[in-house]
Amino acid sequence: IEPGNLQGTETEFGIAFDLMSFSKHRLNNLTEGVAKQLAENNRLNLQLTLSGSIRNLLWDINIATAEYSQAQSKISWLTDIRDFQKNLLKNGGGSKLALLRVELELTKAEQAKAVANMHRNAAFEQYTKLTKLSVLPESIQETVAVQPEISADHPLLQKISLARQLSKLALRTQSSAQDDWNVTLFQREVDLIGQTDTQMGVSVELPLSFSDSYTPSASQSWRTEDRDFQQQYFTTKLNLDKQLTELKEQAAYLQQMQSLLIKQLNMSRALETDLNELKSAGSINLDEYYRRLIELKDIQFQTETNELMLQRNIALQNQILGQPL
Repeated sequence: IEPGNLQGTETEFGIAFDLMSFSKHRLNNLTEGVAKQLAENNRLNLQLTLSGSIRNLLWDINIATAEYSQAQSKISWLTDIRDFQKNLLKNGGGSKLALLRVELELTKAEQAKAVANMHRNAAFEQYTKLTKLSVLPESIQETVAVQPEISADHPLLQKISLARQLSKLALRTQSSAQDDWNVTLFQREVDLIGQTDTQMGVSVELPLSFSDSYTPSASQSWRTEDRDFQQQYFTTKLNLDKQLTELKEQAAYLQQMQSLLIKQLNMSRALETDLNELKSAGSINLDEYYRRLIELKDIQFQTETNELMLQRNIALQNQILGQPL
C-alpha cells in the first residue's frame, strides 16, 4: 500500500471449502429413503417369487397325494371284487365279462397310482431342495384375498414406481440448483505506519439459480428413460390383470363343475340302492352292475379332485395379487 508517502503491508489468510446446500441435503435424504424402499421391495419380490414356487409344489404334492389315495382305495375295492368274481367262476357262477372289466379297471388304477406316486415324489424332492424342510405344513388352504384386483401396491408395480422415482431424483442431482455453496473463511491483516488492523470475514458463493434446470441432453435422456418405465409399468399390470382374469374364469368353471359333480354324485348314490336291488333280483348282468359302481366311484374321486383344484386356484390368485406366503 503506497498512498502518497505512506507505506504498509497487507497479509490475507483464507480457507475455502464446499458446503452442501439445503436443497441438495434434502435431495440426498429423499434419494436414500427411496433407495431403502426399493431394497425392501426387492426383498419382498424375492419372497413372492419363492412363495410362488412353494405354492405350486405344495399343491402338486397335495393333489398327487389325493390321487394316490384314490387309486389305492380303488385298487383295494376292485381287488375284493376280482377275488369274489374268481370264486364265483370257480363254482360255476359269475361272469367272465364282469371279471374282465374289473381286471381292466384294476390295471388302470394301478397305473394311476404309479403316476401319482411319481408326481408326488418328484414334487416333494423339489420342495425339500427349495425349503430345506422335510415336513409339509399341516394346512395349505388359503382364504380369498380381501382386495381381489391388481393394485398399485403390488410388489412388481411398486418396484417400477420406486425405480422411476430414483431416476427422477438422479436427474435432479444434475441441476445447477444442487451445486454446492463455496464458502471461504479469511483473515486479513493490514500493517500501516506501525499500526496493525486485523479483519476477519466469510465469503459465500451461491448458485445463480435455485430452481431446477437441466442440460438438454440430461432432460432428453431422462424423458426416454421415463417413457420406458411407464411402458414397463403398463405392460406388467396388463399381464397381471390378464393372469388374474384367467384364474377367475377358471374358478368360475371349476365352481360350476363342482356343482354338477355333486349333483351327479347325489343322484348316483341314490341309484346305488336300486342297482343292489336289481343285482339281488338277478335283473341286471354283473358287467353292467360293476360298470355303474365304477362310474360312481370315479364321480366321487372327480368331486374330491375338483375341490382341490378350486383351493389351488385361490392360492394362485393370491400369488398373482402379490401376497406372499
